[in-house]
Amino acid sequence: MFFTRKNDENDTVKKDSSSIKMFLKDILVALCIFSALYFTIELDIVVGESMKPTLNDGNVYVGLKVNRNTDYGRIVTVNIESKGVKYTKRIIGKEGDTIDLIDGIVYRNGVALDEPYVSSKTYATGDVVFPITVPDDCYFVLGDNRGMSMDSRFSEVGMIHEDDVDASYLFLLPWTR
Repeated sequence: MFFTRKNDENDTVKKDSSSIKMFLKDILVALCIFSALYFTIELDIVVGESMKPTLNDGNVYVGLKVNRNTDYGRIVTVNIESKGVKYTKRIIGKEGDTIDLIDGIVYRNGVALDEPYVSSKTYATGDVVFPITVPDDCYFVLGDNRGMSMDSRFSEVGMIHEDDVDASYLFLLPWTR
């Protein structure tokens, strides 16, 4: 009986130790998943009408945190901390590209862009002089609602440095702010 009782105590100690190890393992896995999501995924809210008809004011979308090698046409979240502003815009030009606006059409390196997502023609409504060449490590961005967009056509926004790009649009969530 004494021998059996001792085995019961050892079994209890082993079970408790195993439970603690399993709990710590679960916590570690949860922390790893949280960290991976925190550093790779971002929720953003569209503010304003500049991305209509693609995105509307108050739309919530999921973005993949990036800051380099973003494709043409991608929607990105731009956070210019020095100016205290955050924009949602579309990448039109990358470093070395020459952007021109002629008769309401955007040209990149002399080729007219097919932009089925825009709501109106694109005119040089800002104070930037065209044609313009995109500097190293920068992007030229435009909103889809060209008549209502503060974007790279205005020196207030200008060229967007790649470090100011927070996230690249992945998908729209089914609710709005």
